[in-house]
Amino acid sequence: MDNLEVDSLVFSVTYENYIKNIKQDKQNKTLGQWLIKDEMIDLLKYSYVYLVGSNQMIVKKYHIEKFEKSDPSKGYTDPDKKCFIFSKSEDLFVDFPAVVQARHYVHSSTLDNAQRISPDQVNVRMMNAKDSKSEGTKSKVQPLSARDKLVEVKNSLFKDKVFKDFSVIPSLEKQVDDGKSAEEVLTNYFDSLNK
Repeated sequence: MDNLEVDSLVFSVTYENYIKNIKQDKQNKTLGQWLIKDEMIDLLKYSYVYLVGSNQMIVKKYHIEKFEKSDPSKGYTDPDKKCFIFSKSEDLFVDFPAVVQARHYVHSSTLDNAQRISPDQVNVRMMNAKDSKSEGTKSKVQPLSARDKLVEVKNSLFKDKVFKDFSVIPSLEKQVDDGKSAEEVLTNYFDSLNK
């Protein structure tokens, strides 16, 4: 990728690390620990956080103030790696077009102009991320859970529909586990709301 197109770093976190390090800003406003070339550091103005297991959702944007060498007093111990210090952060819930395992470099306009994810979808994806171990460690033979199937069908066939009552999700999952297709379960559910 041409460096002129890049001003942002995208990195991934697990749900556990999201809760621990990202959801609330850390007091020292320092994040990460990466091997980054000096010429890249001069280009990077923003960083975005990708939540593993969330069906490719970005959850946060940071405004990078500067990079520093890993500082052991802040809990970063690898002297060859760099952390960034941010001036401010904002919650940002948008889709990212790829699975992020290693860091990605992008232009901020790509994500700033992406369509926002609705609050009910954010909640569903957060629950998926919480239940997920890691997109990188999922083996091909692991079957999709009932929730995964429902989320996939909801995202592809019922994008415009809104979940108003999350307490119904376990009963919808049970119907899928009992052998009904996720498509049939969601069709019945959303039809019942229209009556």
